[in-house]
Amino acid sequence: MMIDHKQVRSNILRQGTKILYALIEQYQINGMEDTTQNHITMNLIASIAEGKVLGTVDDDGKVKWALSPDYQKEIDILREQLMSENVLRGPW
Repeated sequence: MMIDHKQVRSNILRQGTKILYALIEQYQINGMEDTTQNHITMNLIASIAEGKVLGTVDDDGKVKWALSPDYQKEIDILREQLMSENVLRGPW
């Protein structure tokens, strides 16, 4: 799925402060030097750009990430489709 440049920019700007908090946290725990942690962080930013993930800041100032409502609906639809296709439900 391709998302247009303006939408990506809007998604990033809307979550900009939270992205900065996440990058600062990764820097502080040396996550940028760990290739696995860095890969996870970049995938998070890609998901934010695509509008799949939104962040909120909790009372302690920590950013909490969750699926956007629209993307959660997509996941639920896919889950339903998978469960209806010749799946034998356990336990066996």
